[in-house]
Amino acid sequence: MPVSESTFTLEELRDILVSLIGLGPLVPVDDPDITYEELGIDSLGFLEVQVELQQRFGVEIPEEDAAKIHTLGATVEYVNRRLGERS
Repeated sequence: MPVSESTFTLEELRDILVSLIGLGPLVPVDDPDITYEELGIDSLGFLEVQVELQQRFGVEIPEEDAAKIHTLGATVEYVNRRLGERS
């Protein structure tokens, strides 16, 4: 079920990474420039994140867009942009 919040944060992304991927909660993910690769998350792991974001926020993330998202900050910006398009 999509949430009604209009802003997605790095903290929320960290929570998703901890619950879905098993990323340790103490791993610093407050740097928007850190890449999924630097966190040890492969393409399959990112696909899990992509699906969760689509389900949780109700935003479509086409494969061609997903292929351009490499950092945590880019993920947050993309989701927020898509949420803004719905307003």
